Amino acid sequence: MIKVSNKNYSEINNFLMVIGLATVFIFAGCKDKIDSHTAQPGIGSINGIQVVIPAEYKFFPVQYKGDEIWINPPVRHAPGPDVPIESFSLLLHYPDFAPLNRSNQASWLGLNGGRARRVEWITVGIDPWQNPKNQSPSMWFKEYIARCINIEKIHLQPGLIFELSRGENFEITNPNKNIDKKEIFFDVEKKTTYIECGSRKNSPQICDQTFIAPEIEAIVHINYAKENLDNWKNIQKNIIERLASFKREKFK
Repeated sequence: MIKVSNKNYSEINNFLMVIGLATVFIFAGCKDKIDSHTAQPGIGSINGIQVVIPAEYKFFPVQYKGDEIWINPPVRHAPGPDVPIESFSLLLHYPDFAPLNRSNQASWLGLNGGRARRVEWITVGIDPWQNPKNQSPSMWFKEYIARCINIEKIHLQPGLIFELSRGENFEITNPNKNIDKKEIFFDVEKKTTYIECGSRKNSPQICDQTFIAPEIEAIVHINYAKENLDNWKNIQKNIIERLASFKREKFK
C-alpha cells in the first residue's frame, strides 16, 4: 500500500509524469489516450465502498490489494466490485477538471508552452483512508496535521494566506549548503487540508495537497503548480465531488 505521506510524493509524481508523457506521445499520433472500445473502467472497493472509476480519468492502472506490479511477470488481480483497491490515480485538466482528451491534449504534450503544461494539470493519488480509531474525518486530520508539523520541524508564521495558516522550514540538501525553503499551509481549524509547497532554486514551485474524500473513505494527495494555490479550496471541492461521483450502489 502507498504510505499516507507527502514527503516523497513530488519525486514519485515527477517520475510518473515522465512515464505518462512518454505514453501519451506514443499514442498521440494514432488516437486519444482514452479509447472507449479498448480502455476499461476501474472497478473495485475502498474500505467496502464500491466504486467505478471511468476509464478516461485513470492516469495509471488501478492497483488492487495483493498486486505485485514490480516483479516479472507482474501479478495483477482481475477487477470486480468487491476487489479491494490499494490505490489509483487520476489526471485532471485545470480549471475544468476534465480528463485528458482531444481538446486539451496539446496542453499536456507541452505544445502550448511549458507554463501551460505546468499550471493546467493536476495529478491525483487516492489511497484507502486508514482509520483504526474510528475517528471522524476532522479529528483524524487534526492529528495528521500535528504529526506533519512535528516531523517537518515547521516554524509557524503570523497571519493567514488564502485563508490558510502558514509555516516554513529550511533544509540543507547538499554539501554546498544550498538551502531549499519548504512552506506548509493548513486550514485554521486543522481539520480539512494540509499543503506542502517546495521552493527550489531554478525550478518551478509545486504544491502537494492532502485531504480526505469522506464519501469513498479515501485519503487524497494532489499535485499542482503553486500558481494555483489561491484556488486550493475550489480544487479540493471539485475533486471530492468528482470522487464521490465514482461511488456506486452495491452491485447485485
